[in-house]
Amino acid sequence: MNVNKSNFENLLVWQKALQLSTKIILIAKNFSPSDEYSIGTQIKRSAISVASNIAEGSERSSKKEFAYFLSIASGSLAELKTQIYIMVNINLITTAHGEDLLKDVTEIQKMLNGLKKSVSEKLKAKPTVYHLQSTN
Repeated sequence: MNVNKSNFENLLVWQKALQLSTKIILIAKNFSPSDEYSIGTQIKRSAISVASNIAEGSERSSKKEFAYFLSIASGSLAELKTQIYIMVNINLITTAHGEDLLKDVTEIQKMLNGLKKSVSEKLKAKPTVYHLQSTN
């Protein structure tokens, strides 16, 4: 798919979150109907929410809104991390598979934290004030 890219599509953190959500969806395809109902739906929502909130926030009109949606993405990522631990604990995935997914989560967390910090710093930056000089 190579159409004109929006700003969020150029963000590496969004690309990584999209890859992770795709992995999670493919894993959930193999769940039994009861596991799909109990954890499958929730883990897919969490994974999809990360990339979706990064995208939505980046397309908003202000840095403040972007920071807000990045915060929501971070919360969804924490949910996802918890659900990965649960999947390992109930033997839906192997420990090794869980560790691989958690490495992806950690990488995305670091990138998301860096982006949040950058956006926050831009919010805190004081605007330049220009003073007009009198020509008297």
